[in-house]
Amino acid sequence: MKRLQYFFVFIILAASASAFDANVVTYRDNYAPLETFQAEVIFNEDPAVDLTSTNFELYRDGSIATLNFVEKLNSRHYFVYFDIPNTEDGEYHFKLKNVKYIEGEILKTFGKQKPFNVNSINDGFDYLISSQNPDGSFGTAGKTALAGLALKNAYNEMANNAVSYLTANQDPTGCYPHGNCKVIDSSLALIALKEFNENYIKTRNWLKDAGNNYEIGSWNLKINGNGVCSYENENYTISGQLDIEVSSSNITIECDSEFNFILRHSYLGNDYNIYEYFGSEFSYGIEDSGCYGVGFKDKCDYISTLYASWGLQKVGEFYPEDYLINNRLENRTLDHALGYIIHGDDYSRDWLLNNQIGSYWSYNSASISQTPDYYISALASYALKDEIVFAGSKNYLSDKTENDMLSSSMILYLLFNDQTIQDSVSVSPGIVNNKNIFELVLTNHENPVSVNIEAPNFTGLPSEIELGGSSEFEVNIPENTESFEINIEYSNKSYTIPVILEVIEEGTVLLPPPRDALKFILDKDIINLTANRRDVLFDEISFTNSWDFNIGNVSIILTGNLNEIIELKEDRFDLIGSGDTISTELTINSERDAGLNFYQGFIVLKSAKTVDSVPMILNFEEGETAADEGATDAMDVEAENEETIEETVSTTSSQEEEKGSLWWLWLLIILMIVVIAFLFFRRKKVITEDLGDYIKK
Repeated sequence: MKRLQYFFVFIILAASASAFDANVVTYRDNYAPLETFQAEVIFNEDPAVDLTSTNFELYRDGSIATLNFVEKLNSRHYFVYFDIPNTEDGEYHFKLKNVKYIEGEILKTFGKQKPFNVNSINDGFDYLISSQNPDGSFGTAGKTALAGLALKNAYNEMANNAVSYLTANQDPTGCYPHGNCKVIDSSLALIALKEFNENYIKTRNWLKDAGNNYEIGSWNLKINGNGVCSYENENYTISGQLDIEVSSSNITIECDSEFNFILRHSYLGNDYNIYEYFGSEFSYGIEDSGCYGVGFKDKCDYISTLYASWGLQKVGEFYPEDYLINNRLENRTLDHALGYIIHGDDYSRDWLLNNQIGSYWSYNSASISQTPDYYISALASYALKDEIVFAGSKNYLSDKTENDMLSSSMILYLLFNDQTIQDSVSVSPGIVNNKNIFELVLTNHENPVSVNIEAPNFTGLPSEIELGGSSEFEVNIPENTESFEINIEYSNKSYTIPVILEVIEEGTVLLPPPRDALKFILDKDIINLTANRRDVLFDEISFTNSWDFNIGNVSIILTGNLNEIIELKEDRFDLIGSGDTISTELTINSERDAGLNFYQGFIVLKSAKTVDSVPMILNFEEGETAADEGATDAMDVEAENEETIEETVSTTSSQEEEKGSLWWLWLLIILMIVVIAFLFFRRKKVITEDLGDYIKK
């Protein structure tokens, strides 16, 4: 029988030869919802009763209904496949259960399970999308900014629509919303513009100027009327209008008649009327704490100051840290949660840890309220992302994303922004067993995707299709055809569909190993070396087989121009045992005359179904390097050898006096040492240093 392209020697991992056991083989550890799960189950003994679909189960905190397809390949070998339900993100188990077997004369039951992950996005993303308006907005500018941030990675097109709405509806001064600028809306918009690589300069400048800070911009007082006014010990005679430059944050003016006073502020071309008064005396103190109000230079509002500080910190600008710490409310969670995100003081950290209620936080401290506040809990959880409580609070909030748009947006933005929509294609059947004709069905469950198909020509299958929904292909197999496989690849994922036309030999594994079953053992992601042209480097590179079975026909390949400077002692391996670690020696610059200054490429570890690689960069230069330091060490060794020779000669002379009968033996030893030393001195010095030393340097 023609072998499949890869064949693995099966090793039953049992405690003893008599213990009933099974090996569950899966190709992948990570799936998207609705993809097809494939598994092989191989027993070391015959079960007492044939297995059916009831012996297999998808499990997570309870059984999950699936339509299992089971193929019996022989008495000890079963193949199972099913489509994963549209379920939530997390770890699941494929369970083998209620398998009957006989031990001695006793009927026993066996079970086993294998974990795998389903990577799905939070349901809150769909909830947000359903709340988006046709113009891309989500209501207010602040809500639109926060929702856009939440959708950025999962639904980038919708997120970009939200940001486009922001850029199209910006106030001429850079703030939000247009015509009625607010600090919180502008702060959230600033964060969104920054994270979407949009021009945020005007918004940043508006926010910097919106705070109560005397040092930013210039101040002047416009006085309209007739008479004499005194300011800073100087009298001004006014007939009509006078502009006075304000020289301090506390302004006091006394006049002999009534005037109209307008305090104005200017910054980067923007002018604002701050305060207007009519009378004979004008007194005003410009707030200089750095705080923010609800609007432009309004009276201090702590929550507005929090959001402004968050936005400014995100773009690397100064924010009023002292004001935040000195004016926070002791019993309000937001002050400590967002405050700790911004400035990270230990007191707020301890406060948050002390006021967590189960896995959530309330709007106020735990002593005042125990009502969950999901929006506040998202901020507090993110603030404590490096603490042990983070996982529990994140899990608690994972299903709280469909209650209101603000809470959903904040939870998704801070806690689930790493989730993305994955392409999902299911296949049917997952295996073909002794059929001369079958229908192959490929179904796409997300956006259209390019699918590559590798199969024998007689199948008539296309090599590539653009899969939007479902595609069906009838496959007719000619007589006397040997077993083969169909490989389906899309979006860095793949399926292998075995087509079995003969009896399966015991020990044959149909599913390929995971692509990362063979891996290099390295402590760095890249090998970057600098060496002298005269240096010769010796080292070894190691890799391991983490699969439960042996892998054959393994090779190491040098790409780029690395093969011009690197020699591998062994680059092909017939069989790598399960769990084995293999090392091979490599020599760099064996001729001690690197022809180029720069070599680069990849060291690739490859088998029929696995691949791993590490990038390597070699720089060669003239002059003293670490290898030259090694030359000094070699000279020290020569000096030690000379001392050893002298000591040996001296000792030998003494012994000759005492034991003249052995003079010929000592003379021979002396001659041998002299010859060795002579050869050592005469040989051309080849300095070597291993890769590890170079990497460290």
